[in-house]
Order: sequence, then C-alpha cells, then structure tokens
Amino acid sequence: WWAGPAEAFAFQRKINRRCRDTRAAAEMSVADAAAAADKGKEKVEEPVPPARAAGGGNGRFMAYPARMAEHKSVVADAALFRAELEKLHAHMGTKLKVPIIGGKDLDLHQLFKEVTSRGGIDKVKAENRWREVTASFIFPATATNASFMLKKYYMSLLYHFEQLYFFGGQGWYQQESDPRSLPCIEVRAETQNIDKRKRATNASSG
Repeated sequence: WWAGPAEAFAFQRKINRRCRDTRAAAEMSVADAAAAADKGKEKVEEPVPPARAAGGGNGRFMAYPARMAEHKSVVADAALFRAELEKLHAHMGTKLKVPIIGGKDLDLHQLFKEVTSRGGIDKVKAENRWREVTASFIFPATATNASFMLKKYYMSLLYHFEQLYFFGGQGWYQQESDPRSLPCIEVRAETQNIDKRKRATNASSG
C-alpha cells in the first residue's frame, strides 16, 4: 500500500501526537513519584527538639511545664517565685526542701535574683563572679564552705528554674548522671556491695 503525501502527513502527525502524550505521561509519573517520596519522607521525619535545652543534647529530652509568669514577675514577688518553683519541682518529680547554711534557711529567692541579675549561673562561673553572689549574703564566720554550698544548691534547686524562667528554655536532656537518677545508682551499688560481702563470707567459710 502506497500512501500519498496527505496520508503520510496525517500519519506523521498521529505519531508525533502519540510521542507527546507518551512523554507527558512519563513526566507526570516522575513528578508523582517524587511527590510521593517527599510525602513519605515527611511522615518519617522526627520532630526537632527545641533549640534551647539544658543538658548538652545527650540523653532523653524532657519538656518543662508551661511557664505561668515572666522572669521579672518571679523576681519581684517572692511568694510567686516559691509557688512556681514548687510547681516545677513537682513536674520534674524532685523534692524541694529549703537548705540551711550557717544555721539559717537559705533565701532561694535572693540567690536566684543575684545569679540571674549577672546573666545566669554559667556566665557567673565563666566570669568568676561567684564571690559577688556570696558577698550578697551574710553568713557567720563558721560557715567556711558557704560559697561551695551556694553553688551546689543553686545547681540542684534553681538551675532548671533559671533555664525556664530566665532563658525561656523548653526542656532538658536527662542523662544517666542526672542527680534525679542517683538513688537508683546508690541502690544498685549497695546491692553489689552486699553480693561481694556474701561471696567473701562464703569463700572464707569454705
């Protein structure tokens, strides 16, 4: 069969149209596959923890409770400070007990004000300004370790409060060395000591 010019032209147009349709379908398939891949990627992506978190980014992330007051408010109101501090410790599962230094209850509110007015505990230590903080308290001469105890109690009782109410932190990374896990470590260590004593007793009796 021999086609004339008109038939040949029509046949060529039909082939070109099929080629365009095939190419368009292929491009749509590639686009659909890319979209599906992006959608699947979105499903498996893990949420990124807040940028400001105590603990250096290691361990399990634990969220702070919602902040119910501003830093200036807890600085100005000792009762509000105490109430919010108690709420934070209750949320974290830790006990808040006012320590005694030099025979007197430590004023945690004053300690928090003195440290945060100088930029927070890390800045105070980096700039060697802890002596200024200690000097703001009046301790008896017998309290020779007052400076050390202030640092200790600040870290155990006020550090997370500082992160939440001064820096606006959203959580912390709980590590194995976290003080809240020490009771478990102490129990485990005591159990190991008991086992060692039992083995030693059995060995001597044998």
